[in-house]
Amino acid sequence: MEQEEALNTVDFFQSRRGRTKSFFLIDQEQLWTATAAGGSVFVDIDPLGDFDNFSEELDYLGIVLQDGTSYVREVVTIQAILGIWRLTLAEALPAFALSQIRRLTRARIVRFDSDAMREVWLTDNVMNTNLGFIECLEEKDVEL
Repeated sequence: MEQEEALNTVDFFQSRRGRTKSFFLIDQEQLWTATAAGGSVFVDIDPLGDFDNFSEELDYLGIVLQDGTSYVREVVTIQAILGIWRLTLAEALPAFALSQIRRLTRARIVRFDSDAMREVWLTDNVMNTNLGFIECLEEKDVEL
């Protein structure tokens, strides 16, 4: 990665204090095709796979637009309606056209898997690093 992206990555790693603070990670693969999205709490997608597994596994939806803007929303309910799957979100999405969607997929709550990050600067402007993540099954406050 080039210098600006590398420095942003280092800053983000430090802001999460390694494994201490969780964050959302949007999956890299495009899983679903939206038939309606943007401007409401509903996202309609073409069915893919087994509905029971889908509805059991999907807690958060991640949307990445063509300009790089990302949205993560909690999925409240999932319904199979007339050949589509309708996701009801906890918070409305801003208005955007379907053609603006680059990726529509699952988002996960994760933490870095280490408190240390190794930077390898290949040149003055290019850095290489490997980052691993651990998916958090449940995040909640606890009293001590």
